[in-house]
Amino acid sequence: AVPSITTHPPSDVDVINSDSTLPTSLKCIDKAKPGSSYKWYLNNSEITSNHAVYAFNDSPSISGKWTTTTSSLKWKDGSTEAERRGGSGNIKCTATNDAGSADKTANVNVQC
Repeated sequence: AVPSITTHPPSDVDVINSDSTLPTSLKCIDKAKPGSSYKWYLNNSEITSNHAVYAFNDSPSISGKWTTTTSSLKWKDGSTEAERRGGSGNIKCTATNDAGSADKTANVNVQC
């Protein structure tokens, strides 16, 4: 079954670049069969392991034939407050499995 994203960020999220963690609202949770994998994007550019500002981690949980995956956005370890200022914009999470994909978007406003 195509991923169904049941929890996602609100349309607008304000974050403070000096905070040690991002708001817990910056996560996507889906239920799918088979389980999904996530990609995150900032302004249509994929957030990869060498991204200066963000990283994310996926946490799957299997119940019967269904897998619920939680993917949470976080500051990249070692990112500076100056680098984090560049983290504002359109954030998108995309959950994909063999059956298809689903995505949700939000606007993130990084405040100094």
